[in-house]
Amino acid sequence: MTRPATIVLAWGPAEIERLLPHRAPLLLVDRVDQFVPGPRPRLRAGLSVDGAEPVFRAHFPGRPIWPGAYLLEGLAQAAGLLLGLDQMFATHGADGVRSFAEPGSLAATNFSAGGLLARAEVAFLEPVAPPAKLVYELRRRGGADRIERVDGRVEVEGHAVAEGSLVIALADAHGVR
Repeated sequence: MTRPATIVLAWGPAEIERLLPHRAPLLLVDRVDQFVPGPRPRLRAGLSVDGAEPVFRAHFPGRPIWPGAYLLEGLAQAAGLLLGLDQMFATHGADGVRSFAEPGSLAATNFSAGGLLARAEVAFLEPVAPPAKLVYELRRRGGADRIERVDGRVEVEGHAVAEGSLVIALADAHGVR
């Protein structure tokens, strides 16, 4: 059996905002680097934290630390992207995923990464101080009946700062059920 080919992407916020409903300052993924399709698809994405983010005025003055809730939300957003890309790949294949960012792309129509974080079991391993380049690594474990389980990890400079599993309740045409 051949291993699925990695689809290298160079997506920024504009492409991500076409799939996710989130916007700044709570859009916590600013790049998608690669997607690997298959029975257990994977995604590599990230966020650059420069220290100018508004949250650092209060978390914490004099010792800025990226909030654990933001790490978790970033993982959840990346999980939504993974599941959206998996759906896009199933419908349009690798060429559809690659062409998503192009004007008039068929893959760009009628796709969203809608869903809600239903449950999380995530360990926070190290605090994150700015500047930092967060790397989200996710793998779909499986699912049934509009519920998906995704394993995820957040790294900074090759060191894990958070890891665990998420349960995502997928949206349908009527919203999340």
